Amino acid sequence: MKLLIFILTVYGFTNIVVDGYIFAEVRDFASKINRELGLLLICPMCFSFWAGAMLCLLGYNVIGTGRLFVDTLFSGWLASGTTWIVYNLVRLIEEE
Repeated sequence: MKLLIFILTVYGFTNIVVDGYIFAEVRDFASKINRELGLLLICPMCFSFWAGAMLCLLGYNVIGTGRLFVDTLFSGWLASGTTWIVYNLVRLIEEE
């Protein structure tokens, strides 16, 4: 259950930042300040990696190796991969 909550939290956070109307001005402003930062805020796979790593660093660790660096890295990878899958499934469903 903890894993499902982690995946849905990262997906929700990523979806709001990458596609949400509420963050449109933030994305535009970030793009003007720094190209890479702007790209980070429009790429669900990129943003979700950092969202997953952040959740791990904030104490919501779903990996549990006991090594913070490894847990953070794997949390980022897990978040990025699962968010990419869910994001593309949702887009596929919306197209139909």
